[in-house]
Order: sequence, then C-alpha cells, then structure tokens
Amino acid sequence: MKIFFSVGEPSGDVHGANLIRALKSMYGDDLKCVGFGGPKMEEAGAEILFDLTSLAVMWLGRVLWNIKTFFNLAAQAQDYFEIEKPDAVVLIDYPGFNWHIAKRAHNAGIPVYYYSPPQIWGWAQWRVRKMRKWVDCVLSGLPFETQWFQDQGCRCVYVGHPFFDETEKQELEGSRQEAVGSSEDTNPLATRNSQLATKKTIQIGIFPGSRTQEVEQNITTFLKAARIIQERFAQVSATPIQFRVAAFKDEHWGIIAPKAAKARLDDIVIEVGAASKIMASSDAVMAVSGSVSLELLYYTIPSVILYKTCWLGMFLQSIFRKVKYITLVNLLEYGAVPAHAPDLPIAPDPREALFPEYLTARDKSEAIAEKILAWISDPEEYERKKDKLTELKSHVCRPGAAQKAAEIILTEIEDNDN
Repeated sequence: MKIFFSVGEPSGDVHGANLIRALKSMYGDDLKCVGFGGPKMEEAGAEILFDLTSLAVMWLGRVLWNIKTFFNLAAQAQDYFEIEKPDAVVLIDYPGFNWHIAKRAHNAGIPVYYYSPPQIWGWAQWRVRKMRKWVDCVLSGLPFETQWFQDQGCRCVYVGHPFFDETEKQELEGSRQEAVGSSEDTNPLATRNSQLATKKTIQIGIFPGSRTQEVEQNITTFLKAARIIQERFAQVSATPIQFRVAAFKDEHWGIIAPKAAKARLDDIVIEVGAASKIMASSDAVMAVSGSVSLELLYYTIPSVILYKTCWLGMFLQSIFRKVKYITLVNLLEYGAVPAHAPDLPIAPDPREALFPEYLTARDKSEAIAEKILAWISDPEEYERKKDKLTELKSHVCRPGAAQKAAEIILTEIEDNDN
C-alpha cells in the first residue's frame, strides 16, 4: 500500500508524523508513505521528496517569489500519481498549494483525504467549492467546522484535533522524566499546578510563531510588552519575572536575540526547539495566533494572542474574514460567530475573550501587557481564568485524532480494493 502526503507547515509536519505512525502501527511495514513534508515525517518513516515546510510562506509576494518551485512540485506530484498510482493522497492544511495537489490526484482517480483542513469557514468561504469537487473526505478537527462542511455538501468526518495527540505524547514523556527522578527544581512539569501567589519566580512565555515572517512582525511588540510588564509589576511585587522565548529554529534565534538585547529586560532566555518545555513551565503567555493556542489550552495557561500585520493585510482580512475570532480556543469556546456580531456575553469583544486576541496593524504592546499584569497581580483572577480554561479543556482536549483518521483511510482503501 502506498499513501502520498503533501504537508507544508511545521505544525502540519508534526501532525503528519503522528498520522504516519498510526497508519504504520495498523498496517505494518508494507505501508509506504511518500511525498512532500518535513523532518518530523521523515523521522516517522516517510520518504520525503521535498521539504515543503521550508516554503512555509505567507502573503502573495512571498508566494510569487517561490512560484516556480511550487509549479515544479505540482508537476512532480502529477508524474508520481500517473506512474506510481498511490492508493490515497493525504493533505494537511497549506491550501494555496494543496488545492493543486488535490486537483491532480482527483483527476488521476486517487482518493483525497484532507486531514486538519484549512479554515475556509473563517476566511474566503467560496473556496469550499474546491473542497467539494476535489476532496473525497474531510477529516475534521473542530466540532463546529464538521457541521459547516457537511452543510456545504462536503463529506466530512469529525476525528478530533491532531494537536491533542502531540500534547498528550509530550505530557507522557514529561511524566516519564519525572518518574525517573527529576526534582521540582529541574522538571518544568512539576511546577504546572503551583499557586501563582507562592511562586519564587513568575515565568512568562513568548511564542512569536514558527514562520520567519511571523517572528519578524510580532517579536518587537512582545518585547515591548515584556518591558512594560517588568516595570509595572516591580511596583507592586518583589517577585522576579523571567521571560522565556520559544524560537522555532536557529534562524529565529538570530532575529530575536539582538532585539532582546535592546529590550532592557532583567531576565530573558531564548531557547531553540524548546516550545513544549517553555510552555509547561509558563504561568502566562504571549503568543502569535495559530495552533499553539490549542496547546496553551491543554496546559490551561492564561494567554494573550497577537497577530500583527500591515495595513493592506488589515484591509484584506476585513473583506474575507467571516468569523469574529481568529484564535482556535475562542472559536471552540464561542463558536464560529459572524465577524460583525454584537459584543454580547456569549460572544464578547475579541479583546475580552477567553484568550484576549489582537489582529492589528498597530502597536498593542500596552494592551497586551495590561492583560498579563491583571492576571499575575491578582491570584484570584488568575485562578478564575484557569478554571474557565480547565472547563473548556475537559470538553475538547481529547487525543486520538491520528488513530481515528488512520482507521478511516485504511478501511476505505481496503474497501476500494475489494
């Protein structure tokens, strides 16, 4: 059996790797997984024809700069479909390119599965026509999106969000480390449930994104907010604050470090490839919008979400965005509320949502700092926020997406062969 993958985001690379492991555990070593992906999928046993995660680009200009590569890869995929005739094609997010893969696979008569589908219910909904035409089955990660896809005439099955497979694995690994003798001082997971009021040091995590463009756009705002938090908290508490920045790769460290040096922060640490460790020990977080918010929910960490863009980006999103919230946690809490719905208790202003969020072209460092300060200065307010997150987590943070998706894909491939 042969399954072709097309995955272009670093987070999708992780989800793809987990799905490949689930497929191989069910089918055995005779299953060949091949296609476009990243290093995590390769570690899981996939044959990677091209590291598509190296082209995790945003906005039209960056796409046009790499357009020749995208066309060459699409042609390579088409040749593979015609010659090798894989049993299925699995796409993960990355719609701009993956629509071309879906079309070519569909035209070649190969079943197409979209695992962790793009959020077309939130942005430019007309794209659902492509999903309906070229994708055989959407494997959905969010309850409300499942119904939306079904209402739009797409075959859609809810399997759960793949991010929770990864968070469960990380927590199990942390628990094993604790079991073999890690102390409370060295094991970040050991302090997760500590009361904020008794902490010797408050740790604030900063997650500036996995794309270089995101880091460049957002890190300055986060560092300015950190400076405000440090100065104002020192006026009301003697407890020191440590800021821990999660750099996705060495290139990002090179972007962040010079700016951090100029931020005049007493205690700031930048770590590469340590996002989960930083998250597990953070008391509050500032993060770029993305699937990271689901992991923050899993750890019930009070968080503020930022997505800094340009004025043109703000104008375009005002035209194409159909939902009120951009943060997955807020979408899970309040649902796909229309973009211009009134600010009611059941659907508050995004700045007052479960994870306060800022989609903006302006400097929101002051507002972000105020949110973090309100939590760390008031242990009771902090615990109320955590209680709300814990309640939502109990409803939605359930692992098993990769296993369910693998069962559906393998069952349908075998049914088609009979």
